[in-house]
Amino acid sequence: MNMLWQHFALWPWLALIAAPLLIHLFALTRPPAYRFSSLEFIRRIVRRTRRIERPQDWLIWLLRTLAIAAAVLMFLRPLLFVRGGGDVHTARHVVLVVDASASMSSVENAQSRFSSACSEAAEILGGLGAGDTANVVWMKAKPEAVFPSSGINFSYLRDSLRRARVTSEAADVASALKLGVDLLSGLPGRKEICILSDFQKTNWEGVDFKLPPEYKLFTVRVGASDGDNRALARLTAQPVEPLAGETLTLYAEVRNFSPSPRKATVYLNFDERHEQQEVSLEAWGQAAAVFTLRAGQAGSFPVTVRLSEDAFAGDNVRQLLLRVRDRLPIKILASEPETAGYWRRALETLPWAQVTMLASNQWPAEEADDILLLSGWDGAGAETVAKRLQAGRMTIWQPAPETPQERLAALGIAGPGLATNGVLSWETAREPYRLTVASPDDPCFALFGHGEYGDPAGGSFLGRLRLPRLDQPSSDLLLAYRDQVPALIRFRFPGVLYLWNLPLQSAAGDWAARPEFLPLLAELLLSGRTFASSGAGSGTLYPGQMASLPAEQAPLNTAFTLEDEQGGKLLVEARESNAKVYLAAGPVKETGLYRWKAGDETLGWSVVNFPIVESDLRGGAASSPTTGSPAMSSGREVRQAQTGLNLWPGLVALAGLFLLMESVAVWGASKT
Repeated sequence: MNMLWQHFALWPWLALIAAPLLIHLFALTRPPAYRFSSLEFIRRIVRRTRRIERPQDWLIWLLRTLAIAAAVLMFLRPLLFVRGGGDVHTARHVVLVVDASASMSSVENAQSRFSSACSEAAEILGGLGAGDTANVVWMKAKPEAVFPSSGINFSYLRDSLRRARVTSEAADVASALKLGVDLLSGLPGRKEICILSDFQKTNWEGVDFKLPPEYKLFTVRVGASDGDNRALARLTAQPVEPLAGETLTLYAEVRNFSPSPRKATVYLNFDERHEQQEVSLEAWGQAAAVFTLRAGQAGSFPVTVRLSEDAFAGDNVRQLLLRVRDRLPIKILASEPETAGYWRRALETLPWAQVTMLASNQWPAEEADDILLLSGWDGAGAETVAKRLQAGRMTIWQPAPETPQERLAALGIAGPGLATNGVLSWETAREPYRLTVASPDDPCFALFGHGEYGDPAGGSFLGRLRLPRLDQPSSDLLLAYRDQVPALIRFRFPGVLYLWNLPLQSAAGDWAARPEFLPLLAELLLSGRTFASSGAGSGTLYPGQMASLPAEQAPLNTAFTLEDEQGGKLLVEARESNAKVYLAAGPVKETGLYRWKAGDETLGWSVVNFPIVESDLRGGAASSPTTGSPAMSSGREVRQAQTGLNLWPGLVALAGLFLLMESVAVWGASKT
């Protein structure tokens, strides 16, 4: 707490405080006393009376002293700084970081949190004076500043605060704070950053408020309540990319962001089909509404689910772009020709498989969404496969003998048996190796439940790779040899990798000739789509992101548009890179379904969904205990912390009060 005296040059006037004491002492001086016996009786009576009046004299003196002290201090113009500060003669440079993310649209007392934040920001601007500068940073997915640098046009900033609208975007807190620091960098004087936000729990948890030492940080929390909200958190399809005519399951995940149990109704809209399902939600819990559908013809189709209305409507709708395929594109890299040939001949008998053979040095493009089968690959260039797995693609890999074990680690495969300098050695035996089913309840074995398609553990092998133990949380051992050497393992990344140790060469066993080979291979490909995320959310975005669409077949001179559900159009730019055309638009601001068009022709769709991180309306910490940044309750409090609290109006009132009390005391003394 600091005190600043604006007119400290008037400090000699403080001597006036002694005036009432001097007057009081002067009144107590006595003339020479002469005693007369005839007057002694009267003197005794007066002495007794003065004993009663004397306390009133001291009270009058005290009130007069306090009144004059308040009047003198009033002219010194004191400023009180409760939270430090006091350097009012130095120019201030203030950046107001206003949260414009989706949670700020929550309404309390007929006013949104965002409107409250803008009002408090305008209050802070009102405390700036000549020589000060200010700027406003909108905190959203990509933070933006009103001015390229701090300026003095405060009226324009206030107008920007009045005209601003809250977005449906998630807040990038770190980028907003960095932008605020950069805007003040290099400026002389006091540098202050004020954050006005609801400090929504999910967004702000773990945020480091620490700024360079020359910066002062203020925080103002808006939104008194924690909100009561239910939200559609996810919408997924299994399989992710169904085949035409295939049955699929839609899962709509609903979350309850409130301390009380709730019920909600989920409504489905897909290709003229309308269904609804009620879910019960525990406090802070979640549940899923499950819908079973049949995919129609091949193409991309939007799926929409809605939630029964609540006070926060932004997250009550979620959409998914469902891609229905007529066939699965499969590419086989033929490093080991015999195995690749067996794979090709088996898959070509399946009506839903579109098979392409690749030479050993011919890799598909990274963005290709096909399934890749690697026969006899030694792991060289594992980075390419790792990128495909992280992009949600499916791969089946039969390693070549002497493959370095470190190349398995390059794909993200781990296990206690992996050796840094080890290799996958080939071994043979006099007695054939036999298989066991390690995970009989796995979906890939469901087809074999009644024995109609044989025994997936049948067959005998005269040779195999000596694979080490590769058990990890994201893996499933499907088949193993009876001595526990892995034969078939599934690794779950965003994509799926099957490690295939079932030799198909005729010299290594009879597996390729057995009836179980084709159905097991087909089930691996079909069930693997349940674990892989390829195509999940294809074209799915969040507010604040750029929308893009590959359009290789679209002519460059065509007029492209991106339309929202209300028919509004966004500016689209056609870009060419590596002889490929990409359409780009945005950033898109609102949720919904967007249609890419070339003239009147529909090229594709993009889905913009609500960021679930904004659905938990509870407030988090509005200050950092490590930095000691003060948490304020209003813009007025920030303004007082910046400019100080003017005490002279209170001193005027005190002086008047003391004079009034002195008058009452004098009147009472005269009556006595």
